[in-house]
Amino acid sequence: MSIAFTSKEPSVGPDNVLFSKLDKTTFNISWAPLTREKSHGKVILYDVKEEVSSRGKCLESPPGSRTVNTTATFLVLYDLPDCYQYHVSVRAYTKAGPGPYSQPLVLEASKCN
Repeated sequence: MSIAFTSKEPSVGPDNVLFSKLDKTTFNISWAPLTREKSHGKVILYDVKEEVSSRGKCLESPPGSRTVNTTATFLVLYDLPDCYQYHVSVRAYTKAGPGPYSQPLVLEASKCN
């Protein structure tokens, strides 16, 4: 009799997603790695999603959203256009696929007046 193992995606997004502002348009994003219990297997990469949530007093068209993949538990976002507020979320991938995104962080590149 053989036992079949079912692969399952991660059940939660990464915890302790934090940021530090390096300068007015550069942020270091970091998070705690998922445990095998929560990831249901080996995490092969993390997906970091950056979305514009508001444009404040900017007159320009907002930049598009972007997603960046990394195998580390941190990522530096460079040159975020001024005057915008961003939501940044992280999720983990295993062989079975992606898990849910973390709660979004709210980042704000320096304000225009």
